Amino acid sequence: MQPEPSPFPRRGGRRAGIIGSALLIFLPELGLAGQATFRLVPPVFPDLQLAPGGDFSASESASEQEAATGGSEVKPVAPRPPLFDKWTTIVFLGGSFVATPIAGYFQWWKRSDSQPWHFANERWFQEDTYAGGADKMSHFYYGTVGQEALTAAYQKLGHPADQARLLAFLNSVLAAVVVEVGDGFTSYGFSWEDATASTAGAAASAFVGAHNLRDTIGFRFGFLPTAEPLPGSGVTPHAGTPPTSVFGYIQPLALQSAQIQPGYTYEIYTVDLKLVGFLPRVHVSPGIARYLLFSATYNTRGYTEAPPEFRERNIGIEIGINLAEVCRRLGLREETWWGQSIIQFFEHFRVPYTGWGIRYDLNSGKWHGPDFNDKYNPGS
Repeated sequence: MQPEPSPFPRRGGRRAGIIGSALLIFLPELGLAGQATFRLVPPVFPDLQLAPGGDFSASESASEQEAATGGSEVKPVAPRPPLFDKWTTIVFLGGSFVATPIAGYFQWWKRSDSQPWHFANERWFQEDTYAGGADKMSHFYYGTVGQEALTAAYQKLGHPADQARLLAFLNSVLAAVVVEVGDGFTSYGFSWEDATASTAGAAASAFVGAHNLRDTIGFRFGFLPTAEPLPGSGVTPHAGTPPTSVFGYIQPLALQSAQIQPGYTYEIYTVDLKLVGFLPRVHVSPGIARYLLFSATYNTRGYTEAPPEFRERNIGIEIGINLAEVCRRLGLREETWWGQSIIQFFEHFRVPYTGWGIRYDLNSGKWHGPDFNDKYNPGS
């Protein structure tokens, strides 16, 4: 028999949603991460460049450059800033050791019982875990958001793109560890799986930004429409019934606002291939396909209130609408704060009924769909 979910409510999507939403609010003000070549550390030999053909050669001397430019004066290259200056150190340490613990306390630690410091073994995506692994996808997703926002912040402080990515990555990893250290004194426990998932998300976002792939690869989170009642409401779910009004669509938001742990039953996470960026890379004109996404998805169902035999862990594929690109074609410009706010919202949030596909339930071994992932049929 599979064990029941832990009696201690784990950190849910609400905590990650609030932190991630706050980061996204700052993205329009900070601008997107730069697109320079990614380096985990500053170059040891900044004057060495990879010449065409793959040979390392020193950069041209000043006299050679002067001769090539007809004797005109060559402007000196500005020196690279130090990795940690005054304001960078304040942001790095303040975000990790001040802002993160404060957010942790008010969002989840104050509602949890204190315990001697301990580790927690959450076992990743196993069937009998408390969230079926959707919590790990949540950590991964918000790791990507945090990396993108922090990279932009460090660029605003004057760092080149490669330094900004390194600082953002280190900041993300440190913040993830600080959160788990705090969890170790509560019923949650220190989860190395959570910290690893957050780190993996930050690394994925750094890779995408470093290789100029923001127009091709994206990461989104969204809520799934459902007719299921609020946990603890005493109402018996009517399986397979789609929402009958707009309230059915926003019910997951009500769950989050009411601080009721939904067990990630109402959430979906996607990794997107944006055709607007991908097709030109393979020398194909995107045409109307520029408005489409191909996505890999993960979501769980029933991990809050359903018996173990009715729970689902779904991996799937879907084709969806790239609403951010639609906004751009409608005339929204990222040069304006309101235009960028709207576009960034759609870059990071999956709107219900904008993705249609199929999914495989790892628990039952059955396929579901094709549909909009708007139905939950326990036992079917």
